[in-house]
Amino acid sequence: MPTISEFLRHIRNAVSHANFDFVPDYVEFWDGPNPAQPSNFRVQLSMLQLEELLSEVGGFLANLRNEVPQVHTIQ
Repeated sequence: MPTISEFLRHIRNAVSHANFDFVPDYVEFWDGPNPAQPSNFRVQLSMLQLEELLSEVGGFLANLRNEVPQVHTIQ
C-alpha cells in the first residue's frame, strides 16, 4: 500500500504520461518505470472519489500557496 505522497506521485506521473482512461463508471490510472515494463501502480477511482481527491488536494495546495511568501520583482 503506497503512502499518500507515493499515491499522489503515481497519479501525477500517470496524468503527465497520459496513462489514464475514462470508462463509464470510473477513471483508471497506471504508472510504471517505463512503457516496456508492466505497471507497478494501478488504481480505479469512481467519479465521486476523483472529485473528492481533487477537492482535497486542490484545497491543500491553495492553502499552501497562501502560506508561502510571494516574491515580487520590480520592473
